[in-house]
Amino acid sequence: MSDGIPARHRAKGDLEEMRRLFLNEGLTLQQVAERMGVSRQAVHSRFTRAGIPTRRPDVVSLEVLNDTRRMYEDEGFSIERIARHFGIKILLARKRLARAGAVIHKSRRPIFTFDRDLMYALYIKERLSLAGVSERLGVSQNVVIRELRLHGIKQRPRYVKIRIDRDELYKLYVVDGFDQPSTARLLGVSTATLRRELKRHGIEFRHKGGKKRRHG
Repeated sequence: MSDGIPARHRAKGDLEEMRRLFLNEGLTLQQVAERMGVSRQAVHSRFTRAGIPTRRPDVVSLEVLNDTRRMYEDEGFSIERIARHFGIKILLARKRLARAGAVIHKSRRPIFTFDRDLMYALYIKERLSLAGVSERLGVSQNVVIRELRLHGIKQRPRYVKIRIDRDELYKLYVVDGFDQPSTARLLGVSTATLRRELKRHGIEFRHKGGKKRRHG
């Protein structure tokens, strides 16, 4: 009893608040955990012991189910696209289609989640990594890899040695006098890559007391 309230009563109050946040306010387990200052596993364990379901039932109107079926059967939407449209997971979209009486078929033709121009622009033109593309599109890296394959866009090797032009490197590091971290930042590479390229081009490393660029 640190505040005059028995621990068992305080714990019961915490559980009721967790239940309210999860069932009434619609927060996720992670959001409940952050609100209560505990781990997600702690919330899950408390709910399990108290017999509180940790998954909410998917309560949707008949109109939504009919719209889902219409999008799939009449408009030709893929399940992935339907999931994105409603902001739900693909598995839940499949369950809603089944509840709506739709016959889920396996299409012989590839179903593209994103068009080729978008994938090409992000991966080839902007040179985003798989992780970068997945973050931009809000999908997993596996989906990104699948889309690249379906569109015939060759996946880059995971590890590619970056080559820096000697003249550009010499100007920044020797002529302008930037230190190694600043030069690496300006070139968009790591310090380790910068040092490797300095060695490759035969440009000597400067000591800490070497020339530095003045600012202002």
